[in-house]
Amino acid sequence: MLALVEFVRSETRTASPVLTPMDSGLPRNPTVVDQVKVRDENCRLTGIGRVKSGTTAEQLIQRRQARRATVRKLHVVHGLPSQMGKTSFALVEALAGIKCEGWVADSIENAFLAQPQVHELFGSFQIYLEWTANQQIIIRGRTGVGDPGLFLEMIVNDRYQRCALPGEFLDTPVRPRSNTTIADIDPKYFILHKFVGDIVWMCGGVEPVSGDEEDEEDMVVADTNIDLLLEKLRSPAMDLVPREQETMFGSRMVLVQKDTVWM
Repeated sequence: MLALVEFVRSETRTASPVLTPMDSGLPRNPTVVDQVKVRDENCRLTGIGRVKSGTTAEQLIQRRQARRATVRKLHVVHGLPSQMGKTSFALVEALAGIKCEGWVADSIENAFLAQPQVHELFGSFQIYLEWTANQQIIIRGRTGVGDPGLFLEMIVNDRYQRCALPGEFLDTPVRPRSNTTIADIDPKYFILHKFVGDIVWMCGGVEPVSGDEEDEEDMVVADTNIDLLLEKLRSPAMDLVPREQETMFGSRMVLVQKDTVWM
């Protein structure tokens, strides 16, 4: 979303009405994290559980014998940044035509539990969630340079199966929540997450700031590396489709390479 805002600003020379459109200025709601942990209990994308405090060596051995993998911690993963406020949602509506009235980013509907490595792939938009017509939630992965396959080789699910294997992660359903009395994730936040990811990877993705390929945290789009993405958006290699060509693609304007040949 920030990429879209900055692109429009660079093209129209229109100043932003606020200094920090992403931040609501409100403190985090600690009950959201607690409720997500109770609702999900395990990683929603791999089914893997967390080693809880007080777990004994005997219990760990029993889990291993039952072929139930565990990790030390699970992250609360957000579809949209948890601090997004009314201003940024208004900008989304203005730019993308998506009605965001009543949306709350710091909510259980915008979050799920996942192991840290999966969180990194989701944060860098290499994986995303897709809802089917019957409301089944499917895990999807990008292709080309955004392909998460290499990283999935190092991640296992709750059955000790590598997530890079067919049928073990990509194109499979999200695991059901453990506590059905707590509201589940809402598709609207994750549809927009996928939309922002489309913009990011159309521009080539975001490289780590440090240049150290082992520093995976920098792969997540954040204030430390958003400038790299914005520079790509301002690149002369990117342009808008002329208005007379809009009918070829529907009512929405799309970004294309200037040297694209239309068939």
